[in-house]
Amino acid sequence: MRGGALALLAIFGLCVGAVAFAPAGSGVASWWPAAGAASGLLVLTAPRSWFVYVPALAGVTALANMAGGRDDVVSLLFGVVNASEALAVALALGALRARPWLRTSEDFGRLLVAGIIGAAVAGSLAGVVVHQVLGGAFLETMLDVMASHGASQVLVLPLLLLLTDPESTRQRGWSRPAQVAQAVVTVTVFGVVHSIGQDLPIAFVPFVFLVVGAHILTLRSQAVVSVAVGVMVTVLTAQGGGPFASAGLSPATMGALVQLDIVVIALLALPFSIALNQRAAALEEALASRETYRRGLAESIIGMVMVRPSAEGLVVLDINPPAADLLQVSPDRIIGTDWTAGLGPHRAAVTGAVDRMLAGEIFGWEDELWLDTPRSRCVRLALSWVPDTSSGNLIVAQLVDLTDARLASQALERERDFTEALLAATTGTAIVACDVEGAVTYANQGAARMLSTTTRALCRRRLLTDLYDPAGLRGRVLATDAPSAFDALVDRARTTGLPDRSDWTWRRDDGSPVRVNVHLSPLREADRTVIGYLAVAEDITARQKEHDLLRTALEREQEAVSRLEELDRTKSEFLATVSHELRTPITSIIGFTDLLAQGVTGPVNETQVQMLGRVDRGARRLMSLIENVLTASRVESAGTRRLTDPVDLCAVVQRAIGNVSHLRWGRDLAVVTHLPEGSPVQVIGDSEGLERVVENLVSNAVKFTPDDGNVEVLVAVDPERDDVAVLEVRDNGIGISPEDLTRLFEPFFRSPSAVQGAVQGTGLGLGIVRSVVEEHGGSVHVESSIATGTTVRVELPGVSRRDARATT
Repeated sequence: MRGGALALLAIFGLCVGAVAFAPAGSGVASWWPAAGAASGLLVLTAPRSWFVYVPALAGVTALANMAGGRDDVVSLLFGVVNASEALAVALALGALRARPWLRTSEDFGRLLVAGIIGAAVAGSLAGVVVHQVLGGAFLETMLDVMASHGASQVLVLPLLLLLTDPESTRQRGWSRPAQVAQAVVTVTVFGVVHSIGQDLPIAFVPFVFLVVGAHILTLRSQAVVSVAVGVMVTVLTAQGGGPFASAGLSPATMGALVQLDIVVIALLALPFSIALNQRAAALEEALASRETYRRGLAESIIGMVMVRPSAEGLVVLDINPPAADLLQVSPDRIIGTDWTAGLGPHRAAVTGAVDRMLAGEIFGWEDELWLDTPRSRCVRLALSWVPDTSSGNLIVAQLVDLTDARLASQALERERDFTEALLAATTGTAIVACDVEGAVTYANQGAARMLSTTTRALCRRRLLTDLYDPAGLRGRVLATDAPSAFDALVDRARTTGLPDRSDWTWRRDDGSPVRVNVHLSPLREADRTVIGYLAVAEDITARQKEHDLLRTALEREQEAVSRLEELDRTKSEFLATVSHELRTPITSIIGFTDLLAQGVTGPVNETQVQMLGRVDRGARRLMSLIENVLTASRVESAGTRRLTDPVDLCAVVQRAIGNVSHLRWGRDLAVVTHLPEGSPVQVIGDSEGLERVVENLVSNAVKFTPDDGNVEVLVAVDPERDDVAVLEVRDNGIGISPEDLTRLFEPFFRSPSAVQGAVQGTGLGLGIVRSVVEEHGGSVHVESSIATGTTVRVELPGVSRRDARATT
C-alpha cells in the first residue's frame, strides 16, 4: 500500500505538471502523462486492490484539476473520466486474468489497442462532461482528450511495464553515448534552435537518433529515452522553444503537433526496438539450438549418424563416439564416405527406407538387425528425415545397442526351456500356478498324475479352489472371515508375503480324496507386485496312514503307561499301608522290651538282659526298614512339594544321632559331632525327611566302620556362600570301590563288600538320601577309597545369616 500511495502522489504531480506546461494560450495540455501512469498502477497491482485504487485515482485526478483552477463539480467528473480510462486500459490488456508484459510485437499491438480504447473512453466521457456542464463542443473536446491521453498511454505505460519486467534484456555497447547524444540533439532542436528557416522539418532530427538507439539500447533503456524525449519536447515547447513554437502556429495546432510528435516517438522507437530484440533473440536461439544439437549429437549415449542422400549413397556428415564404437570404425575414416557400404546384407533395406522417406511415403523407419562387424552387435536402427532448406535433406540414424539385452534374452529363453523341461519331468510332485484371480495358468505332469487327469484339463477354465475339498475350504473361510474361498486360501501368503505350508485334502476328477501337503507362495514381479500364486503339493496319503497308525500305537502305549503308573501308585500305597500297620506293633515291641530290660515288671538275669537286647536291636532294625519304606513311598508318591518351613539343621542332627544310638551298643566306636556355636544353621524343608537323611548316613557310617573307628558329623555354613548349609558325615571305615560309587544311589543296591561282610541293610538308605536331598533342592556327593573311609557331603539351600537375623 505504501507503493500505491507514492504512485498516487506521482500521478497528482503529473496532472499538475501537464496543466502547467500546456502551450501558451491553449486550454488543453499537449499530453496527459498521468493517464499512462494511472493505467500502469492498475495493470501492475492485483485486481483485488482495484476497488481501492480506482476511487483513489478519481479523487487524485479531481484534486489535481481543482488545483488547476477548474470547478469542483467538473473536477470530480474529470476524476471519474480518468479513473474509467485507467480501468478500461487494464481490462483491455487482460490484467484481470494475468499480468501483461511488453516483450513481443504482439504485446505492443495489444498495448496500442488498449491505449486507443482507453483514450476513446476518456475522450467520449470528457466530451460529455464539457458539453453538458460547461456548454463546450463535444467533438472538439473528445478529439483533444483522445490525442493527449492516447499519447500518454503509448509512451508512459510501456515504460512502466518494462521497468517492472524481471527478465533481463539484450545489452548492447555504446548505451551511454547514445543516450547522451539523444538528449543533446533533443535539447538542441527544441531548446536552442529557434528560427533558421524551415523550422518544422528540424523536428524530425531526434527521430533519426531514436532509430539508431533502437540498434544500440536495450528495450528498457529505449523506453526511458522515449519518455524523456517526450517530456523534453513538451516542456521546451511550452517554454517557447523548438520548431513548433517558432513556426507561428496557433496554440491548438502547436499542441496537436506536440501530441503527434509524442505518438510518433512511441510508434517509431518501441516497435522497432522490440522487433530488433525479437530478431536477436531468435538468432541466438537458433544458434544455441544448433550448438545444442551438435553437442547433443556428440554427447549422446545413443549412437547417432547424420547422413545426406546423394548419388554416391548415404554420405556420412557426422557421427558420435557411441555410433563409431557400434560400427567399429574410426570417425575420421567414415565421415564423407557411403555409410551403406558397411551395412552388409541390410544395405537394400536401409536405402529402400530412405527412398520412401524422401518420396514422402513414410516419415520414419526402424528395425532390429545384427551388424556384420568383426564383433557381431545387435542394434535397433531408427531413421528420421530432417528437411534442411539450406543444404538439402538430411537423414539421422539412431543406433541403440541391444546386444547384451538379446544375449540375456536368449539366456532367459534357454533357462525357461530348461525350467519347463524340469517341471515336466517332476512327476512325483504336483506344481500348480494361478493368477491373482485364482485361475489355473500352469500345471505339471505331477499334478495331472496325482489328480488322475491331464494338464490341459487342469488349465482349462479351472480355478485353484476347484482342487480342494469343499469342507476344508469352508473351515478356512470361517477361520479367516475372508470374502471368498480363494481369498481364504491365499490369506496367509498374501498378508505375510511368506510361503504358507499346510495339509489339505484334494479331490480327483472322480471325487476320490488325496491327502497332500501344500506349499503355497506368492509369485512377484521385479517391483514386488503379486502376479499370482504357486502351489507345490506332495502326496502324503501313505504318510498320513503311517501317522495315524503311529498315533494309535502311541495312544495305546500311553494307556499302558497310565495303567503301569496306576499299578505303581497302588504298590506304593500298599507298601505305605503295610509299613504303617507294622510300625505300631514294632513300636510296642521296642517299648515293652525296654521296660522288661529295666526290670519294671520284675528282676531279670544277665541272660535275659542279653536276649532282650537282641530283641530290641532286631525291632529297631525292623523299625528303620519300615521308616525307609515309608519315606521312599512318600517321596515317590508326593512328587514335588512346596517346602516353606525353616528347620534347624543342628537340631535335626542331634535327634537323628539319638535315634541310631542303639547301633553302637556293645561296640567300641566314637561318634563325634561338630556343630557351630551361636546362631542355628537354618534350611527350608521337612524336618522328618532331613532326619531320615542324617539317620541313614550315620547308620551306614557306623555299620561300615570297625571298632576303634571314628564317625564325625559336621554341620556348617559354606564359607563362600552364606545361603548354603553343609552336612558332612565322615568315617574311617572299609570304604567303597570306584566301580561301586557309580551305583551307590540305586535302590536296593548293596556293594559286594557289604554282602561278604554280612552287613545288615536293604540298599534303600542312600537312594532315600538322594531323593530327599533333591526334593529340598540340594545335592549329595560321595568321596571314598578302599580301607581309608568315606565322606558324604550334602549341600542344602539355607537361610543366609543376614536373613536369619532378620527373621529372629
